[in-house]
Amino acid sequence: MKEVDSQLERLQNIPVYTGHDFTEQVLEAGREERRTALSKSAQQPYFGRLDFEEQGSGARKPLYIGKIGVDREEVGEHPLVIDWRAPVASLFYSFTGGEASATYEAPEGLIEGLVYLKRNVVIRQRILERVADTYNRDSDQPAVSDEFLVYRLGENKDNKLRDIVSTIQAEQDQIIRAARNTALIIQGVAGSGKTTVALHRLAFLLYQYKEQVSAEKMVIFAPNHMFLDYISDVLPELGVGDIQQRTFPDWAMNLLGLDQPLADTSETLNTWFETPDARPELNDDVLGRYKGSIRFMELIREWLSGMEEESVPDMDFSPWDGAVLRKAEIENWFGEEYKHYPLAKRKERVMARIHRWIEMELKKPSPEAVRKERKKKAATREKAYAKKWPQYEPLTLYKQLFKVVKGGSVPASLSALIPKLVMKQTAADLKQDIIREEDLPALVYIHTLVHDIEGSERFDHIVIDEAQDFSPFHVALLDQFVKGHSFTILGDLSQGIHEYRGVHAWDEMSSLFPEEQNAYFALTRSYRSTMEIIDYANTILERGVKSGITAIPVFRSGDPTIAPSPF
Repeated sequence: MKEVDSQLERLQNIPVYTGHDFTEQVLEAGREERRTALSKSAQQPYFGRLDFEEQGSGARKPLYIGKIGVDREEVGEHPLVIDWRAPVASLFYSFTGGEASATYEAPEGLIEGLVYLKRNVVIRQRILERVADTYNRDSDQPAVSDEFLVYRLGENKDNKLRDIVSTIQAEQDQIIRAARNTALIIQGVAGSGKTTVALHRLAFLLYQYKEQVSAEKMVIFAPNHMFLDYISDVLPELGVGDIQQRTFPDWAMNLLGLDQPLADTSETLNTWFETPDARPELNDDVLGRYKGSIRFMELIREWLSGMEEESVPDMDFSPWDGAVLRKAEIENWFGEEYKHYPLAKRKERVMARIHRWIEMELKKPSPEAVRKERKKKAATREKAYAKKWPQYEPLTLYKQLFKVVKGGSVPASLSALIPKLVMKQTAADLKQDIIREEDLPALVYIHTLVHDIEGSERFDHIVIDEAQDFSPFHVALLDQFVKGHSFTILGDLSQGIHEYRGVHAWDEMSSLFPEEQNAYFALTRSYRSTMEIIDYANTILERGVKSGITAIPVFRSGDPTIAPSPF
């Protein structure tokens, strides 16, 4: 603590720079960030100690693990406190005491050695409150890792999510430290810490890949705004407060530039909560499942690909009598020279080229009065010609697909692939300008096909929480917005609310990614509730749980509580 206090005091004695020199501003920002980090570290410098002897070194080194890394003042010296995200810190989480030796992956390769001591420490406000040796190679005493975990789980909590850096379990650490360009799919029972693990993974990625990713280009898609409030406090604690936090509908509507309210989902939910006799049959042709399917995505792609052939107006363009730009020439520009651009960009470039052609024609020798008359006619005819092109607006195109407005020329062979009930229900909605959440993946996909994806719209990493209520179309769409299939997708199939549009098995999502770039994890231990509550819940879940995975309780018992019935 003295070393931390000394470094903090030295920084605090440096006057805060308030001038306009950019270099000094950057340096001051770094100092302020370090002041904040050291202030936190001074209150709780570390939570763990690991005595490790690297193979061939012949010397044990005590490694102190903390939320914030603290270097010594002397250059080249071993860190005073090691950041929990550092490679060597993985030993603190992965080593369980049963192994003869331990290894961790360092930048220079695999490091092997022996762990002699693994100690958990609780320090609050500079006061040492608890010490528990969860492994001691020199002692015959049994490990007490579960005892320490139960102690931390039993501490008072409020209704906010908190960081778990001091109690990350081995299976959780494996997820947190997985490679960046990998789509992780996590099936986690209630209380397994899957959301917390995902947030800690973001903190790890920002530490490990600081040159490739930034917090501002990461996003968490949560099911609702209440959930976003629930996770809001833990992000700053982990030093990742700048990460975007959105719901998918909010993000999609903003991208589309739409501000109308979406249809209320309560009526649809009520339909699916009816008694079995009154409930519709759930199959791949119901509205939610179909609109969330890859086959609907492929239908849209095929339709818009065919639209390319009909985009150029069926006419030559003549800005004034005697000047003609042949349709074949315009088609060549649109279909060949600009074919690598999306449809809307192609139209934009073709119209710009037509305008340049008009300007070149106007420069040819002619009387001034004639030139002015031609310029006036050209402006009128240019506007009229532009209106004959398709309107590449996603909602308009979507209405054309469902034959609510004219245009689009949807082939009968494609229309026949849309289930009749889906066609009927969607057409009825769109005639009243009703947009449902199930329509959003298709609308955003149309937007990407006709307008492309701007660089500012792309993400370095995407977290999808409660992903059981997302569809394969959702995920395949978002994959176009993220670099290198970098996802953390988590949920619990037994907790699905929107079953009529979500997934029934995780392979519906894993199949969207290359085999070598996706990984599946199952978190089965529940840390939230007592054994009695979990055992009771499992008896209910086993009657109809789809995932086949029920919770395994941590050994934590509770006293029975008898609540009087309100009836």
